[in-house]
Amino acid sequence: TVTFVVWGYSWFKLLQPRQAMSVVPEGSRLLTVGFRKIYHTSIHIFNNHKPLAWFYTSIAFSDSATQALLIIGIAYSIELLNFSAVETGITVFILLVSSSVGCFVSPLSFRRMSPVRSNQLCIFLIALTTTAVALFISNASHKGLFYLFAAFWGTCGGWKYTTERFIAVTIIPEGQDAELMGMYLFSGQILSWLPPLVFTAMNEANISIRISMISLLLFWLIAIICLQCMGSYECAVRGQPGAVVEVETAETNNSDEQYSMSRAGSSNEGYHS
Repeated sequence: TVTFVVWGYSWFKLLQPRQAMSVVPEGSRLLTVGFRKIYHTSIHIFNNHKPLAWFYTSIAFSDSATQALLIIGIAYSIELLNFSAVETGITVFILLVSSSVGCFVSPLSFRRMSPVRSNQLCIFLIALTTTAVALFISNASHKGLFYLFAAFWGTCGGWKYTTERFIAVTIIPEGQDAELMGMYLFSGQILSWLPPLVFTAMNEANISIRISMISLLLFWLIAIICLQCMGSYECAVRGQPGAVVEVETAETNNSDEQYSMSRAGSSNEGYHS
């Protein structure tokens, strides 16, 4: 009810009329023009913005596995740990609260590594935690330990999504922000059906749920490899028109270089590499 009231007020009262940014091309239909636009935009990205293409590919695989983790994790806790509805609710609450903590971990990590490496690290930690759960959490006596792993999952999840959004807004070419942020959201959903399908197929084949959970590692591994193929984050940012990267030498104990990036009149706090 609260969501309906807030959403309804925002939709009917706060959204103002605006002119259309584009028109449906002649000979095209409104039902299919969106899919054609996505196709042509994808071809343009892969031909002209290789780092962005690899980043979107990593999002497709990492987000699909991370989104499926909540569903699979709940099924895992009910089947092996005999979780009740209340205990399942506690697990979800821990995930939500710890994800907020992860949002603060993300900018702290930029002081030691680039955002791309930070993203790789948090995906690796999610995969490592999932492996640990599958190997060491096997019966109802491990409920407390499962809550601990859930907190770590949530922290890494908040860290992951914050870092990915930072990368997206800094490497997207200026002037294409709205369109390519739409592609970013699309990338995160395009394979969301695949990990649950793999898990369900393995479960129907009477394969252990612990092995089925480990199947998520394949998606995270592909995502890490795609991020590695992006190359240097600094080059990805500098290669976009309108992106300005100022390099200052900071006199610190480690003689780190401090980067500050500004785009379209706004600036983002840099990181130490």
